[in-house]
Amino acid sequence: EWKADWDTLTIVPARQAPLERIADALPSVVTIMGPSGFGSGCIVDAKGWIITNYHVVEDDIDSLTVRFQDGSELPGVVERWDPVRDLALVQVDSTGLSPIQFATEAPYVGDPVFAIGTPFEEGLEATVTRGILSAKRTMEGQNLLQTDVAISPGNSGGALLNEQGEYIGAVNSKVVASGVEGIGFAIPREELLPGLWVRLQD
Repeated sequence: EWKADWDTLTIVPARQAPLERIADALPSVVTIMGPSGFGSGCIVDAKGWIITNYHVVEDDIDSLTVRFQDGSELPGVVERWDPVRDLALVQVDSTGLSPIQFATEAPYVGDPVFAIGTPFEEGLEATVTRGILSAKRTMEGQNLLQTDVAISPGNSGGALLNEQGEYIGAVNSKVVASGVEGIGFAIPREELLPGLWVRLQD
């Protein structure tokens, strides 16, 4: 019902040459902070649109600060949200940002993947971890990418990238239980349209 007045939002992803290294994607990943905690996000349009998880922003929806890799900070406003898919779209008043490159092909199980975010504490921003795409799942009606990449509190909303440094999804959660290791999940980029009514410009 809350989406009834939304129009499809077209965002303009990066159109640069292929990245030479994963580190070149670091300027596209941010830390999203509020009084209740922090998480990660990913710049998807140079005009200030940032994708994150809904659970990162839901408790601080009116008082968010976005910190960029260069240390600068701007207030963020939650413009769209989908608690079912756990996605949110935050906007900052800025232009000329560094948007992530989106993958044009679906990843395969077994492919190397990389997570970028701010795990555990705010001082660990722009941390990169590496793993593989373990499986593609449908759980409780939601499409998810399963991965063994290291995920910690604070990684939520950050980027899951393929080996070319392209965005394949938003890091979402991990299984925490005695004897369990290497089971994490990300929301595939294909969920942006039904979740947030976001379309990538062709």
